[in-house]
Amino acid sequence: MRCAWSWRERFSRRLRDTTALITTEIGTAVGRLRTRFFGSENRCCRRRVHLALRRQQELRYGENPHQAAALYVPAGRAPEGLAAARQLQGKELSYNNLVDLEAARSLAAEFKNPAAVIIKHNNPCGTAEQGTLLEAYLKALACDPVSAFGGVLAFNRAVDAATAEEVAKLFAECIAAPGLRTAQRKFRGQEKPAAVGAARGWPGAGTRICSSSAFSGNAGAAAGSRRNQGW
Repeated sequence: MRCAWSWRERFSRRLRDTTALITTEIGTAVGRLRTRFFGSENRCCRRRVHLALRRQQELRYGENPHQAAALYVPAGRAPEGLAAARQLQGKELSYNNLVDLEAARSLAAEFKNPAAVIIKHNNPCGTAEQGTLLEAYLKALACDPVSAFGGVLAFNRAVDAATAEEVAKLFAECIAAPGLRTAQRKFRGQEKPAAVGAARGWPGAGTRICSSSAFSGNAGAAAGSRRNQGW
């Protein structure tokens, strides 16, 4: 027994020393790269960055049902990106809804031709770009029709009646597009998806800001906004 514990102790010490060495080497390499590309701390990468944000809306709940969450936007200027969109119908959005909506919206904005994106739990179920929005949606749905159930949909064009009729056959948590007024009439049933339309256009990707653990909780970033939730 004593020999067995002795071997384990030696192994633990060796593993600890090796891990410490590797961590030190990584930190040194990152520091060199930061200096090389950004210069000294006086020029960039300050130790503290103060953000002025205002709460735009409280969310239904955070990443888990017991957590409170809210959407924050930069103070003193109009909201951008997903934060500038207007919810047209459905229940209040949750933290996870916004995470999936931003992932779907930003991916759909990458395409020039009509495109459809289906996201679930921040993972893509299907994405397609076709000549028409209907064809793009059907192709995206065909990628994984099982996982698409209860997911979040995003389009880079206003949803027309033909596309909305097909979308209405699938249970979706949220649907986001530059225009959804025409499609709203097609979304029947007791469980209406949360339809989110862009009030100030549908900006392309590249407007996101860096995520940060800023607040006394968890914070994530959407285009032109930040999500915050308590522990």
